[in-house]
Amino acid sequence: MQVFEDKRINEKVYVEELPNKMQIMVVPKHNTQNKYIIWATKFGSIDNHFIDPTTNEETVVPDGIAHYLEHKMFEQKSGVDSLYTLMGLGLNANAYTTSDHTAYLFGGVDNFYPGLDELMDYVQNPYYTDMKSYIDNNNVNIDNDTVMQKGYANYWANTTVVYGAIWTFICSVISFLSFGNIDFGLLIFKLINLGVHLANCYLIYKISNRKLFTLIYGLNPFVLIEGIANVHNDIFVVFFMLLSIYEVYKKKNLTLGMLFLALSTDIKYFSILLLPFLIIYHFREKDVKIRILKCIQYGILFVIFAMIPYLLYIRDFNVFLGLSEQRERLAKGLYLFISEYFNNPENFLQIVKNTSLILFAILYIVACVMLLLKKNIKQYTNMRELFWFVLAFLMLLITNFQPWYFMWLVPFMMWQKSENIKLIVQMQIMTLIANIVFLIYSENYKYGVPFFTIFVVGTLACVIQNKNSKIRRLSK
Repeated sequence: MQVFEDKRINEKVYVEELPNKMQIMVVPKHNTQNKYIIWATKFGSIDNHFIDPTTNEETVVPDGIAHYLEHKMFEQKSGVDSLYTLMGLGLNANAYTTSDHTAYLFGGVDNFYPGLDELMDYVQNPYYTDMKSYIDNNNVNIDNDTVMQKGYANYWANTTVVYGAIWTFICSVISFLSFGNIDFGLLIFKLINLGVHLANCYLIYKISNRKLFTLIYGLNPFVLIEGIANVHNDIFVVFFMLLSIYEVYKKKNLTLGMLFLALSTDIKYFSILLLPFLIIYHFREKDVKIRILKCIQYGILFVIFAMIPYLLYIRDFNVFLGLSEQRERLAKGLYLFISEYFNNPENFLQIVKNTSLILFAILYIVACVMLLLKKNIKQYTNMRELFWFVLAFLMLLITNFQPWYFMWLVPFMMWQKSENIKLIVQMQIMTLIANIVFLIYSENYKYGVPFFTIFVVGTLACVIQNKNSKIRRLSK
């Protein structure tokens, strides 16, 4: 071990090189209780080509890959971000990428060694999320690409896709138009989302025949931030849902309605909730037997439409396991709150998840059966009832909750009472406020529980305020 000393500042540095060529440097601090560690590797933004020591061949990777991998390294198979794990230990953790190196770091007084174990685990055992099926079915040669080889071998790549097949196609188009430049690709992504947003404004106007609803959606800061600035794909889901509703309600074309609903479901599967409501409404003037037969007929057509995109790359039915595996991830919602503040959280979580799923399924099936038997089906009552099911699905069944999911409520706002529309917009804005506070003070927050607390308290405050305002108006 080498020792370097600077007597001017009375500091010593102990340097040791391990057999694997990793260099360790220790700087003792005797006048502080704080401990600090940084783990860096010589891979930065300028390192886009290198010689693979196993093949002695040159490997070229896309620009920006170092910064991308910096963020991906925190992801774990459990669904919990390692950055949040370190923060939960009371440690101030972070990471950064420069032109010539990438570094992971944390500091704190207590829990230093548990934090060190976590740091060594996620840095030495990266958990990537690319899809193995995409590589297999497109004959991608990854022999000289060590990054893609690691992605190919990970758990998610072997078993699931995070989004449906249509989103894979949309991303492929964006990637093709960007010519491999990540900055240009992001700009194209935002411009495409802006175009989809304007298309949604047009569809809302065509469906409702009212400019007010177009303005409520088009100028909604929640939609502008989450849909365009943050380029979440939920804006595409809304687009295809609106197209489906437009074709069924305005054009009386159920076949096209099923096609667009399938495209929406092939991005995020919750859209399938619309299926029986649209079919039954279309045949509302027929008797019950005809309705049942048509539900079967168009249900099969919907499944065919939904499955066609998967045929491009599906190997087996494991590709659909992502639907169940996503319910094992926890983020920001009710289930994360339960996991933090209840004894025996794993058992209790499973009971709550199973109970909520069973109750939701029973209520949904009962609602569909009652709709089948109903003689006088009105469009607005149909969509209002569906709205509550989507809201219940969002709040009670989604374990990996994210604020931008509230965009799912957009297609149903046109049929709601004015006070409900106001509350929906308030809830959307409240998710932004909760998320901003969460992001600003994230190093003091554990796993996002305060997001849920702020959102619930803020929403209840809006409900009380709205009720008091209504009482004051009625008293006048």
